[in-house]
Amino acid sequence: MSNKLYDILLVDDDEDLLEMLCEVFPKDRYRVFTAKDGLEATMKCQNQRFHVVVTDIRMPKKDGIRFIKDMVAGISAPGGHKDKTVAETHIFLISASVEDYRVEIDLLPKVEVITKPFSATEILNKVDCSLFKKSRSPEKMDSKSLKPGEILIEEGEEDRTLYLIKEGTLKIMKGQTVVATLGAGEFIGEMSILNKGARTASVVAVSDSVVIPVPTSKLEDTLDQQPKWFKILFQSVVKRLEVTTNLLAEADKKKR
Repeated sequence: MSNKLYDILLVDDDEDLLEMLCEVFPKDRYRVFTAKDGLEATMKCQNQRFHVVVTDIRMPKKDGIRFIKDMVAGISAPGGHKDKTVAETHIFLISASVEDYRVEIDLLPKVEVITKPFSATEILNKVDCSLFKKSRSPEKMDSKSLKPGEILIEEGEEDRTLYLIKEGTLKIMKGQTVVATLGAGEFIGEMSILNKGARTASVVAVSDSVVIPVPTSKLEDTLDQQPKWFKILFQSVVKRLEVTTNLLAEADKKKR
């Protein structure tokens, strides 16, 4: 691990919790700064860039969400400056009632939410992981090339890989019926992941194509970060799409 010291700003109006947080971060890795509310935190960001910001949401004078919005916008204080390096700051929001602020949190840039109560080890591990994973080489996903007529997915198989189409065109087939044609930038294979069942249709390349397998965990992690109702809604839409696909295939079959 690097000998570099990371500047971390801890923001909370609970003095006991703030004191506990100060003790969590080893002095050989972190320089710890504190603020008792969002207004004080905003002022401290005026002339200093922090590698990490950990802030409570519900605070007097200025809450944590307003503070983060202003920090990201580069508004440090009246007459403040815009700091482009703020985009590199790792931001953590802590609260006992995260769901009460879900809409506001979803509108923020990338932040990680920590729900109270939490242990000292948990918060240190989260900050460490967030900082040091960026120093590693980015994960490379192997691409897969397809020739026209080549099958990527077969109806009925149990594989649950999600694919991103990088180049070309692919068609989704239910039996002999083409139910959709997809191109670059679109995803294929999400239905079996969300329904946790076998593939409901086949996917065949129409032209020379390149697809990138996306780890299922990435989709599941993204969904797990959303409100529970969002995942249920998403699964309902997928289920209705599956029913519609089956009806189209049956109608086409009767015409033959």
